[in-house]
Amino acid sequence: MARSVKAEPGVDPASVATDAAVAASLVSTTTTAAAAAAAPATRPPPRKDWADVYTRISAWRRHHGAPVDEMGCGFSRPKTQDAKHHRYEVLTSLQLSSQTKDPVTWAAMQALRAEPGGCTPQAIVAMDPARLDNLIGKVGFHRRKTVYLQQTAQILLDQYDGDIPDSLEGLMALPGCGPKMSYLALSSAWGKTIGIGVDTHVHRISERLGWTMKPKTPEDTRHQLEAWLPLDRWVDINPMLVGFGQIQCLPIGPRCESCPVRDACPRVGVPRRSAKATARTVKMADTYSMADLAKDEAVKQET
Repeated sequence: MARSVKAEPGVDPASVATDAAVAASLVSTTTTAAAAAAAPATRPPPRKDWADVYTRISAWRRHHGAPVDEMGCGFSRPKTQDAKHHRYEVLTSLQLSSQTKDPVTWAAMQALRAEPGGCTPQAIVAMDPARLDNLIGKVGFHRRKTVYLQQTAQILLDQYDGDIPDSLEGLMALPGCGPKMSYLALSSAWGKTIGIGVDTHVHRISERLGWTMKPKTPEDTRHQLEAWLPLDRWVDINPMLVGFGQIQCLPIGPRCESCPVRDACPRVGVPRRSAKATARTVKMADTYSMADLAKDEAVKQET
């Protein structure tokens, strides 16, 4: 029988259930780099207009910053630092990010860096658990993550000379590391793209756009997207939709009236507003069209 998971204050219960479902699927996930790179699309896109919608959201996101753009795992620290150190910080940031908003994860990473030993496997292993828990105390499930961080750091020191694994299997064997973290770590830390990192935003928005059909878990969403989405979009779709979900396509009360793809989105699972309410808000913002994209690009080139 599946164990129920209780959300901590400020954490969306639905996302907790989603995270639990991801954890339950770890054993069955065996994608390899070679298979992912070689596998062609196994089915046609669920919507013919997906490329237009993708392009319009991507263009809109270039002009609308979101927390993930500055505080996501790939931006945890300038890559001018030691590459090995950077990879560890990427992994640590990802482990802290589960069920946690990006600004909170960022603050926790800053607190770890400010410690005398910095944010390194050696420092995390040597740190008093109570001190570590206090430093990351505002992230979701901080007590559990305190244990995960110290266990992970010890494994990295014992088995990887303080570095992080460069394979999906190695990353998923670490405490608390599921598919999303592992795919994102491979991409951000090692530059290897073998799968799509699906978090609660990608999971939710992909279904709303009609890009997936009744996915039960983020892993279901990943499999459905990878079956038709071109490989060269696998990296960008995560930060694009995460940011879109943070500031526009919200979990509750999505801002459909000002959405850049309002005319094309089927809004799967989003309650329909009354015709009168829609008429009142439709003038608030024009749909972000390809013509708008051309104008934006022209301005960008001029500046």
